[in-house]
Amino acid sequence: MRYKGSLRSGGATAWFLQRFSGLVLIVLLLVHFAVLHGGDGVVTYEKVASRLATPAWKTFDLLFLVLGIFHGMNGLLMVIRDYATTGWKRGTLYAAVVAAGLVLLILGCLTVIPFQARLQ
Repeated sequence: MRYKGSLRSGGATAWFLQRFSGLVLIVLLLVHFAVLHGGDGVVTYEKVASRLATPAWKTFDLLFLVLGIFHGMNGLLMVIRDYATTGWKRGTLYAAVVAAGLVLLILGCLTVIPFQARLQ
């Protein structure tokens, strides 16, 4: 659907990125469950802290965070695109979703990136 002669696509890119991020999230989720919840099944601070002490796991968790937020926010934007018919409503809701996504992304990054394990 085109908007008043604009050159924007009908949403195929957003649709494709939604499906792609969903598939990658499934793989990341399975790895997360296998590593963190595997074995004895008990999740402790020490187990999480030892994982987050390595750059590879920090990168993994950041990718999980970024893709999860993108997937959720992109899905909300698709719903808004479908149901918000007035331009100002759509713009306001888009801005609110993007702002919420940025806040969640910043808070998540501020949690994962500077994390230092305090193991006894």
